[in-house]
Amino acid sequence: MAGRRKRQEREISKEDVLRSIQKAEGRSANLHQLLLEFDATPLARRQIKDILTQLVKDGKINRHKGSRFEAPARAPLEGTILLHRDGYGFVVPSQKVPGVDSDIFIPAALSGTAMNGDKVQAEITYRKPGGRAEGRIVSVTRRARETIVGELRFDGAVFFVAPTDEKLPAKILIPDAPSEYKDRIVEVEITRFPTAAHWPAGKIVGVCGFLDDPNDETQVIIKKFALPTQFPKEVEDEAAQLPDAIRESD
Repeated sequence: MAGRRKRQEREISKEDVLRSIQKAEGRSANLHQLLLEFDATPLARRQIKDILTQLVKDGKINRHKGSRFEAPARAPLEGTILLHRDGYGFVVPSQKVPGVDSDIFIPAALSGTAMNGDKVQAEITYRKPGGRAEGRIVSVTRRARETIVGELRFDGAVFFVAPTDEKLPAKILIPDAPSEYKDRIVEVEITRFPTAAHWPAGKIVGVCGFLDDPNDETQVIIKKFALPTQFPKEVEDEAAQLPDAIRESD
């Protein structure tokens, strides 16, 4: 070749830099981290430095020693997370968020330990045109379920449960699973919730039966949807007061 092709410069906006800082661990990043993330050329380096200076002036970020930049934390919002099996999901806010007209998209890497249906606190990290927004999970305030139902399988190295609910993680590792339960539907208590680096893990607390056995199907459905199997005490007490025989007036 007569010469190398000139590398095309990427246009970097203030929103790009601010979003990168907001998504970083602790909502802070130093200059070196930012330059690496944007694979900055000499021209882009100057551009990023100018943007950081402007963001500090605008009050969008704070500057600390060692050229570390921090995005001030916002008050988290409350909502329910609906997750896809691939890990990404959406938070449905419990109250209307000003300027946001849709559910808040949560990338898989920012969903924390949340599982489908959990009540969570979330933080908006990026606002998009058209009233859309992205965010991250700050914390889980209430779990949607205490146990999970699925089929116990063996992949040649470890036992795991494949949940019957497709919106849950595809695998829940079971380190100490009895081999005689293989291929059965079991009820699992979560002992480690999922992260970006690890599958969730759990322990078997009950055996429901086999997936295709009609005799076990009712029990599987009850466990899957956490349906109550007993009447409340108030109902039992009221029923106990009913007469044993039908009266003429009845």
